[in-house]
Amino acid sequence: MAVNKPSVVGVVHEINAKQAAPPTAPSQLQQYQELATDVAYFRARIHLAELAREYTDSSPISAARTRDDTYQHLLDYEAKLDAYQESLPQVFQPCARSNYAPRPKTQQLVLQRTQLNCVIYITKCILHLQYMALHNADPRYAPSRKTCSDCARDIIRMHRNYRTHCPWIIPKLKTTTFLRALILANAVFLLDLCSGPATASLEKDRPDGLEGWKLLGLMWDDSNLVDQFLEFATHMLVKYGVCPSTMAELTEALPAEVRWRHLANGSAYESPAAVPPPGEAGLLLPVAAPTETDQKWQMLGADFEPRTISWDNVLWGFDAFM
Repeated sequence: MAVNKPSVVGVVHEINAKQAAPPTAPSQLQQYQELATDVAYFRARIHLAELAREYTDSSPISAARTRDDTYQHLLDYEAKLDAYQESLPQVFQPCARSNYAPRPKTQQLVLQRTQLNCVIYITKCILHLQYMALHNADPRYAPSRKTCSDCARDIIRMHRNYRTHCPWIIPKLKTTTFLRALILANAVFLLDLCSGPATASLEKDRPDGLEGWKLLGLMWDDSNLVDQFLEFATHMLVKYGVCPSTMAELTEALPAEVRWRHLANGSAYESPAAVPPPGEAGLLLPVAAPTETDQKWQMLGADFEPRTISWDNVLWGFDAFM
């Protein structure tokens, strides 16, 4: 794919070719580092776009391919994304990994690193989501469940590291794709709850998923997308009979103002968490008309099976913001 790269990229290549030493004056050194980092970020974004275009061009709708061929093509693209992520400059390496070391704590670098890695995580999850639950019926699709789970775990750990090392950046994450990545991480967590084996304790068996659920509740005021997803999640959990103890854990993990609006309002069991405190009874108002999410669930039909369903179809209402 032909891409018009920034002209300053050529300047940096020329500097590297001549092996010129960076300037030593503090002001000039800072300017040099900022220029090099900005150029590296745009080069990384361009390379990521080239990989995506290459995958799209090699997957025409008219091409006759078997399901196995299509899936192998997806795995090949994922391998390229993994290699690309590994080759990112050190300042852009994902901070969710176990070998995390504090990077330069500037707002620009943190936001650029978040944007790059979240785009990668979102891309991989969306491509694999349609195969995620199929691993129960066919072990050939086990890599999809692993990829989605790993990406969701990295997204949640990224937020955890930010809160530890640079909490000042948390309010600014809404300017990146992080919120969308966090929503998708929670979608993976919930789909795993519905299609996988029952769990006795989320805190013990799925601690990262429970933490991601808590983080999503904390970001409820940041976007109405969170509210939409929580409504969707409520219907999904109730429809597929997630055990009361798990529902109670999820309910308690949300802030009170979110709790009464969603999980408690949709729960089909008696629980202390489902009873609003004094003065908050008005929050549990009956819904006058079916919501769009209600209507979508009714359209799915009684034979809808979460253990074999193509989950990208379930989330069709959310593709606009993903």
